[in-house]
Amino acid sequence: MKSLGKHHFGLSVGLLLAFAATAWAKTEGVASYFVIVNGDDSSPGTLQKPLATLHRAMDVVRRDRAEGRISGTAHITVRRGVYRLPKSLEFSPQDSRLIVEGAKGEEVVLSGGREITGWRPWKGKILQADLSKLDLPDLNFRELYCDGKLMPWARVPNLDPKHPRTGGFLMNAAVAEANTKTKFVYQEGDLHPEKWAHPERAWMMFHDKLNYETQYCPVKHIDPGTRTIEAANGVYVLSKGNPFYVCGVLEELDAPGEWCVDFEMKTLFLWPPSSSNSEPETRNPKPTMPEVVVPALSSAIVLRGDPANDRWVENVRLANFAIRDCRGRAIEMTGARDCTVAACTLRNAEVGVFLGDDTHGCKVVGCDITQTQGDGVSIIGTSKDHERVTGNVVDNCYIRDIGWGRIHNRCGGVYMHRIMRCKVTHNHIHDTPRYAIGMDVGGECEIAYNHCHHSNLVTIDTSTIEAATAHDWGLPMEEQRERNRKWNWNNSIHHNLIHDSGGWGTNAMGQLEAPLYSWGIYLDTHSSGWRVHDNVCYNTVLGAYMVNGGMENVFENNICVDGQQNQAYLSVWTKYETTGNRIERNVFVSPGKTSNVYTVRKTDKETYSFRSNLLWANGQPLNIAGVSGVPRKTAWDAWLKLGQDEGSVVANPQFVDPANRDYRLKPTSPALKLGFKPIDLSTVGNYASPDRRTWPRPEVKVVRDAMDYSPLAVADRPQTPLRDYEDYAVGESERNAHVGNKGEGTALVTDETAASGKHSLKLTDAAGLGQNFFPYITYPLVQEDGSLRMSFDLRWETGALFALDWRDDPYYYNKGPNLTTTADGWLLANGKRLLQLPAGQWAHIEIDCVLGDKATGKYDLTVSLPNAAPQDFRGTVCSEKFQTLNCVVFMSVAEVPTVFYVDNVAFKPGK
Repeated sequence: MKSLGKHHFGLSVGLLLAFAATAWAKTEGVASYFVIVNGDDSSPGTLQKPLATLHRAMDVVRRDRAEGRISGTAHITVRRGVYRLPKSLEFSPQDSRLIVEGAKGEEVVLSGGREITGWRPWKGKILQADLSKLDLPDLNFRELYCDGKLMPWARVPNLDPKHPRTGGFLMNAAVAEANTKTKFVYQEGDLHPEKWAHPERAWMMFHDKLNYETQYCPVKHIDPGTRTIEAANGVYVLSKGNPFYVCGVLEELDAPGEWCVDFEMKTLFLWPPSSSNSEPETRNPKPTMPEVVVPALSSAIVLRGDPANDRWVENVRLANFAIRDCRGRAIEMTGARDCTVAACTLRNAEVGVFLGDDTHGCKVVGCDITQTQGDGVSIIGTSKDHERVTGNVVDNCYIRDIGWGRIHNRCGGVYMHRIMRCKVTHNHIHDTPRYAIGMDVGGECEIAYNHCHHSNLVTIDTSTIEAATAHDWGLPMEEQRERNRKWNWNNSIHHNLIHDSGGWGTNAMGQLEAPLYSWGIYLDTHSSGWRVHDNVCYNTVLGAYMVNGGMENVFENNICVDGQQNQAYLSVWTKYETTGNRIERNVFVSPGKTSNVYTVRKTDKETYSFRSNLLWANGQPLNIAGVSGVPRKTAWDAWLKLGQDEGSVVANPQFVDPANRDYRLKPTSPALKLGFKPIDLSTVGNYASPDRRTWPRPEVKVVRDAMDYSPLAVADRPQTPLRDYEDYAVGESERNAHVGNKGEGTALVTDETAASGKHSLKLTDAAGLGQNFFPYITYPLVQEDGSLRMSFDLRWETGALFALDWRDDPYYYNKGPNLTTTADGWLLANGKRLLQLPAGQWAHIEIDCVLGDKATGKYDLTVSLPNAAPQDFRGTVCSEKFQTLNCVVFMSVAEVPTVFYVDNVAFKPGK
């Protein structure tokens, strides 16, 4: 192990006295050893004769144990300095009962990287350095650090330092083929691969249509002739306008901080950054060239037991280190019990600390974690038996500005799955690409006293704290239900301060937007048996609380303020049972205007029961979305008539200082009369402790985009007035809509036929899709008054079962205008047969319907067949309860191979 850097290594009298008390000896069962950068590995490791490397110190401890000189705990103290590890420090069961600590008050760095020196001029301000003599496993590193700060791999377009997460992207021009996850067309002039000597070495970062995650992978192929680029990997379907950039190309090295490697020359090229901008703990004192480091090791420290043979790594404590510069996990544990990582700085790695299979009672406490490629801390089991990962704790850590690599849709400041009885407490977590805290399948866990904010900076359909059961999806439904009760129950989220839930991605109009599609706390995919209480949550998009098809969840005694579109969102998932959920004794404060207090997808009390809540919308009427057939602005009375919110009141909650986000309640607050108990968040976040890395721990300023959580100017974005599909690529899905494609059942743009122009939308049905409504297209289109005219062209083909619905709720709706066809071409309007459509020819259809107070339960319909006069069907009857519109849906319901086409879909104000 080499030690780099010049330091003063003299010992003060105080330190001598302190160390003398623990110098190597068999004293009270603890044997002490010492390591210092200018020590000697042939020494015994005493205070007077310290060792030079940690690897040698561990070998000496093993030797002394084997010879019977140690009967209890061993203690290795490491003095200040930078220790470049030649290989990972590996702890096996023989290394149990070992404390390895950096000396108190000293900066002790364990680096898995290699410092690059010997810089020479190359071109302009770009320098070069020889890598051939460095101890690197290969030249495939994808990170480089200047004075501890991550530098951009030569890329196009360049990194935008004012918008490091959301700037510096190109937008694809089109998808290259139907349902592609990897292949798209770039805009003319955006890329010039014909100038790249090695396009096969390029990598790319790109987002997909759903924007749940990002892909960061090699470029598989690029064709300058067709401007087509294909990624090596992809997870979700792409769409036009998805952002991307390309990196790892030497010819694109054209900005300060950028770097690249030439593999044949074994040479690193770097344009040094204009200034260091690093933190004091990592800043290199040299005034000219920064310290340049590339990662070499996968991990700095690995604890690996052998639980199959009941041999564990136990009672190992790692403390007071700065651990950095790894290609993988800085610290990794498997087969470990009661081991601790304390008071460490972990940065410049894929993950800070990883607790894997067969870890029990392990702790990550008091650590500062930043600039990881993925999670800050991962607690991940792989077995369906969650008892293989139990009792682990993440406490009092400061985790910020993480997730700069490939972002999986389960990435978080702390992320967990297949676990039991784990705790995430008293952490401060902010500036994360997805969750602050995430968990997928696990039971009896606790998430409490955390301060979490500014999450979801580059993804959507997400939340600051999220739970899910997605890892059990592939199992038979009965087994899922059984496992849910056994393995995924009795979790709690309490006493957390949550705000600025974020969300960034492509909106329904194909534009990048933030904040977007995020919640504060999200119980997803049938998460059940959770108790969520005593949290304060503000500045969210879709609400402080979301349940998506769960059972027996309790949400009580929480304060939810300033959700842009909702304060709570309660949904259902037809695949799962949704029952027994309670929402009681909460304070919901809407900013008013277009914001709802609730959106509820099923209003019966057996699904979601509300009671004894305090609600307020700045003195304005309460909006509730989801009460079927009732406008949101008048839904409160209808909601009460359903028996919901019994004992609830509409009143000002009387916060102490809401303008400054002090949401404590005054003694006169009406919420207290409802049984609401004051929430004490005085101990939320980090606290003083001998195991705290830094104290006080001020929040580090992070460059981030400003996000406005004010209510939208209009409650719902209007639909595109006319879709003629001429600017769509063949194979592209509908935009500004929810599209349900499954297997061979698809709704995609085609050039096979068109009512006008060259493109139309083709709905292809197939056998064996499971549900008869695939494929479908749902156009979100909320309108509560006035009138709406919809027109479109339809080409029916023999056997096709076309269906169109106007709905006042996506799931439980009163049926408005409804058109269907039979297999032999008869067109029906709300079940009434009207006329027969000719196969293979275009017909034009117009629907005009009045909404709101003037709705009559009728609509006007006009059908124009080829070479025939329009036929009017005025006063066509639909449900008399249909008064408001939530969405319009096209479906193919044939369940056999059929097709039909639609074109020129238009939505305009009615007559």
